[in-house]
Amino acid sequence: MQNSKNSQWLHAISRRAFLNRSAGSVGTVAFASLLGQESRPVQAAPMPGVLTNPPLPQKAKRIIWLTMAGGPSQLETFDPKPKLAEMHG
Repeated sequence: MQNSKNSQWLHAISRRAFLNRSAGSVGTVAFASLLGQESRPVQAAPMPGVLTNPPLPQKAKRIIWLTMAGGPSQLETFDPKPKLAEMHG
């Protein structure tokens, strides 16, 4: 007697779909290994002092705060021009 959960899972995917997904996975792994062989970086001679740690831990003195949700608000960009009203009449 089969378990109902197992039999539902077995019939949910066809043999053709299983083989297509498996072949795609194997192809992706093979392609990644081929790319990995060609894209290895060349080891350069190390320069003295470039990759060493600084003598003391550095502390941030200033920060730049960016809010990327949209543009600045109209209150921050409002620039009253009383001379313009005078000149326009």
